Amino acid sequence: MFLSVIVIARDGNWTPSNGVIYGTYLATVLCHATVATLSSKVMGKLQTVFVVMNLIVIVATVVALPIGARNHRNDAHFIFAQTENLTTWPTGWTFMLSWLSPIWTIGAFDSCVHLSEEATNPNKAVPFGILTSIGSCWFFGFIIMVVLAATINPDLEAVTGTSFGQPMAQIYYDAVGKNGTIAL
Repeated sequence: MFLSVIVIARDGNWTPSNGVIYGTYLATVLCHATVATLSSKVMGKLQTVFVVMNLIVIVATVVALPIGARNHRNDAHFIFAQTENLTTWPTGWTFMLSWLSPIWTIGAFDSCVHLSEEATNPNKAVPFGILTSIGSCWFFGFIIMVVLAATINPDLEAVTGTSFGQPMAQIYYDAVGKNGTIAL
């Protein structure tokens, strides 16, 4: 998304080379490696900051996309019942593969388990953290997916083949325009 924002800011007059993409990836990995070496006290504070930042982005997305796409929202059938298969694989198999994207929720409760040694009263704090994490991921993930499905361009080939390099950037761009996409 970072590189997509640059493409959008330059009105599509720039395309990141493979070297730029790899350099961005490498910088991200090195940044994460550096953060991972910090003490658990610092990590706890950073985690709080990142949770708050994620909640702000979620709220901004859930509010801004429906407002920006108020003239071209999809109906309930499109949101909850329509499926598209833009691959050459069987539809049933692609549906099952689509469940891989929410797998990131495993990392949410996994961090509670790893930090259990530092927790005060871990017998209560860790199960509470796991259940809260799973419930929050499910709730917010569902809301985000409904909003995205309601505001996405029904021409999914145009969204996935975007010149911005990321379909998510195209969804934001279609709903809130150039400045809104850069801001979000």
